[in-house]
Amino acid sequence: MKTQNQAHHFLADFQLSKPTAKGERTFSGIAYAGGVITDHSWYSAVAFDLTTTTVEAPLPLLFNHSGSPIGVIETVTIGTQIEIAGRLFADIDPIAKDIAAKADRGIKWQLSVGIFPASTENLNGTQTHNINGQSFTGELALLKNNRIREVSFVTMGADDKTSATVFNAQSTKPQESTMTPEEAKALQDKVAMLETENAQFKAESELAKKAVREIEVKSLFTALGREYSEATAAPYLSFNAEQFKAISADLIAQKGEQKPNLPAHLFGAQATDGAEKPTTPAFDTSAIYAQMNARGSN
Repeated sequence: MKTQNQAHHFLADFQLSKPTAKGERTFSGIAYAGGVITDHSWYSAVAFDLTTTTVEAPLPLLFNHSGSPIGVIETVTIGTQIEIAGRLFADIDPIAKDIAAKADRGIKWQLSVGIFPASTENLNGTQTHNINGQSFTGELALLKNNRIREVSFVTMGADDKTSATVFNAQSTKPQESTMTPEEAKALQDKVAMLETENAQFKAESELAKKAVREIEVKSLFTALGREYSEATAAPYLSFNAEQFKAISADLIAQKGEQKPNLPAHLFGAQATDGAEKPTTPAFDTSAIYAQMNARGSN
């Protein structure tokens, strides 16, 4: 068994995304699921006490727990499990580039988390132990006061309850959904409800706009002295707000420039200061034509 203050490496499944335009690979996942690990090199059964585990991000991403960093672990979240997220420098590091290329050929790389415990408690097998929100019965080594120092790419894994989902660096959505069927169904139902409410809102909004426009058209027709009907109003109802405003202004302006239609009787008589209007004799053109003919014959 390893002594205190030496690193313990626990393995986790890992997947790679397609290359981004920059060439990096981003990922997030569960590095330790919080349970008992039975497939470990030094312990028959071992677990971390996550309530006494600490970390300071960012952390180096290594290959087989040695050498120069091939990436960076940017965030580590510790609760009832260990969740991580980071980037693989496949664009600048030859080892990272090799890992990415082999992943594209079908190699399923895994993660190994390097944890340095300050103490170990050996639990007997006759009692039920509550560790990281889970209950266990049996003998196991419980590592306490741990520090996470690094995460590595490896080819073999031990903690089969862990996983990693890789993201495209230009996207915020995972390639694979982690929702349960019930959660997915609930989300679909909520989306459908919101779409229905949105459609109803749009319909009510259109009705309100139409009612307002009808009032505006009736007001315009009254100002123009026109009779309102559905047929005559139809073109004005189809205009958008800017078009209707411009056309209304033009029609009102034209109405103001027109001369008033005065009664015809105002132009049918001539003022004579009270005297009776003389009768104008009809003009007879026959005498004129007779004289012209007589001259032409001379």
